[in-house]
Amino acid sequence: MSEKKMVTRNVVIGVGTICMILVACLIGAFAYYLPAVNDKNSTISSLNSQVADVRNQIQLDNSTINSLNSQLAELENQLASNNSLIASDNATIANLQNQIAELSNDLDSLQTQYEQLNQTYTSSIFFNSSDGMPAPNNELQPQILITYPAGFQEYANAILRICNAALKDYCDVFHVYDGVYADCPLVIHVFIYNNASSLSLGTTPLDYRIYMYVRSINDTSPNVARWVFGFAHELGHITFLTDNDNFNEGWATYAAAFRIVPDIYSQLGDDAWPQPYNYSQMDGIPFFLNLINNASLTTPYTFYAAAKILYLVDQEYGPLVFFRAMETCHPTLEGFYNYPVYALKEFEGALVSVTNDTSLWQLFSENGF
Repeated sequence: MSEKKMVTRNVVIGVGTICMILVACLIGAFAYYLPAVNDKNSTISSLNSQVADVRNQIQLDNSTINSLNSQLAELENQLASNNSLIASDNATIANLQNQIAELSNDLDSLQTQYEQLNQTYTSSIFFNSSDGMPAPNNELQPQILITYPAGFQEYANAILRICNAALKDYCDVFHVYDGVYADCPLVIHVFIYNNASSLSLGTTPLDYRIYMYVRSINDTSPNVARWVFGFAHELGHITFLTDNDNFNEGWATYAAAFRIVPDIYSQLGDDAWPQPYNYSQMDGIPFFLNLINNASLTTPYTFYAAAKILYLVDQEYGPLVFFRAMETCHPTLEGFYNYPVYALKEFEGALVSVTNDTSLWQLFSENGF
């Protein structure tokens, strides 16, 4: 065999041996790694199974979440509906509370009225101005009737005397009722109410009533209120009324203080009231002149200014000039008793006419009337 062939054969044998060794190595490596691969595949399969389970769980949880969201939406809707109902109920409750408050106020008012009526009609005594009988007489002249609670008889008698004297003076000085009550007598009714919440004295001219409210009998002291002047003042409102409130106050102040109180004092003296006092000095002419000569009080449109006007007219033409002016007027008859209410402008014109004094227009105007 030639050397060249020998070399070729050896090379082939060497390569084959190497290939066999490589194959053996590959077989050994495959045999070594095959279990690991199988384990990996098993692990991957297990993981895939777990992933599938997790996905299924996620889907199940999503379904649960969707269900819970739906329930939550329903609960939110129910809550909104409940809130609306609560708001409506609160409004209803507030309305009911307001109604209860109003009914409570009405009850308080009715209770007050009941107490007044109860006082008037269960523990009251009635007088007229002439002889103390329990009912008005039939004389065609103004009369005073008084209703008072138990314990106030002394004051009721004093009020009767004061009002009777004052009313007679109004008739004598101003002729306010001349020819007015030809068919039936005028009855002025005075009511005294005890246990009132506050002290007051007032009148409702249209029904000829005067109301005296006291908290207790202690309020009858002249240190608390000027009672003689007060009743003369309220009678002034009843004897003459215009459509101007400030002028009406001026009239009642002028008539009572300047004309009526001095006459009452000349008849009844200090003892007109159960607690004697000099009401003529305190509430008569000196008191009145101090009022109308106080420039800070007699500003235009005030009742002090009106009182000053009336005083000046009185001083120039006398008190009967007011009755003469009333006679030419055409008052409006108001209320159940057809009470005469005079238009102030017509009354002013009547004064100018009966006095033939046109300067009175300026007197009224510059004082705000």
